[in-house]
Amino acid sequence: MPTTHNRPLGRGYVTLQTTADAPWLAAAEPAGQTLRGHELHYSSHENVPVGLKFAYKVLRGHGVDGEH
Repeated sequence: MPTTHNRPLGRGYVTLQTTADAPWLAAAEPAGQTLRGHELHYSSHENVPVGLKFAYKVLRGHGVDGEH
């Protein structure tokens, strides 16, 4: 369930790594590609269900839950 905070949690540049669950990966583009971007959000997710699939793993930044 999303929780809104008074201050930004994710703010700045992020480095992401694609996972096998990224739906737009072509067969010739395996998981593990590194992408850079920017995030600015005031919300987070708490009690994320175990086993939920994510398209990215966060290497630098905050993401949805600090990891994805």
